Amino acid sequence: PESPREKQQLFDSQSAPVSVSNVSSTKTLNKSKSFDGFRISHSRFSLPVFKKIVERIKNLDNNGKLPIINPEAELYPDISKTWKESLIQSFKSDYTTLPIHKDIPRLAKKTCIKIEGNLVFCGEEVPEDLVFHFFRKLAKALQDDTSFQYIEDEFKTIVPESPNKTNDLSNLLQQFLVKLCENAGNKEPLTLRVLKCAHQKTLLLGYNYIKGVICPIVGRIKDVPAGWRIAIEIFSDKISVVHTKKQQSSPTEDITRSDFDFEWELRIEFDRQALNVSKIDCNITSLNLDPSLPSTKQKRIRTIILDHK
Repeated sequence: PESPREKQQLFDSQSAPVSVSNVSSTKTLNKSKSFDGFRISHSRFSLPVFKKIVERIKNLDNNGKLPIINPEAELYPDISKTWKESLIQSFKSDYTTLPIHKDIPRLAKKTCIKIEGNLVFCGEEVPEDLVFHFFRKLAKALQDDTSFQYIEDEFKTIVPESPNKTNDLSNLLQQFLVKLCENAGNKEPLTLRVLKCAHQKTLLLGYNYIKGVICPIVGRIKDVPAGWRIAIEIFSDKISVVHTKKQQSSPTEDITRSDFDFEWELRIEFDRQALNVSKIDCNITSLNLDPSLPSTKQKRIRTIILDHK
């Protein structure tokens, strides 16, 4: 814009929901929201993103159209070709480098175990000694007899039933995992190999992929409380670890509600001995829209998100 007077440039409904104005003076504006004579109406955009928006506005063509859909997309790295490799590298790394012992105390309750589709363990239904029963049931379901017997005999000796703090429990579990490997001949037993993909670091790789797909187009997303679940599925010829996560759109200064929420699934498949990762999929499995949204916006969001199923 060339006029010194304030001029509003509202992005088209097919692009980012952000409003930018050109003003004659920036002295009265918050510096974090102003740059080169422009100000931004949505605080969720950081200054680097805002600068990119200003650059695009300065290069508007005669029809007033922006040359790209959403400048924020440039800040999300293209991880579509690397995130699966990172996940495989994580699985191949030594278990001591992974947060297994830290995450099991809080994730066991959110985890279920299935054999040939039949539920044999649900963390939410275990009234006490949850971590012990989780390890015990997993080893038994995997037919990891050596680990099962060691858990039966030694787990409660190493890990008391009621540690004082979660941190103490994590430290004790770390000691237990070391002993579990020693009992298997200083090798990672099957039970532990499966758990190498059942922690937050694995989920984060899938989340970064989903974020890179969704956020540049429809805006930022946030977690839904208690929206993360894990399923360990055991078959005669393969094992799967499945993370399911629920997210919702982040409200802005102008919109205090979430326009939509959706659920996505990260599925990692191994051979029956969990020696190698054979398949990785990350897909959006469901979408719920605020019914008060205009039909055109509902259609746009549905098309954008479900295209990435």
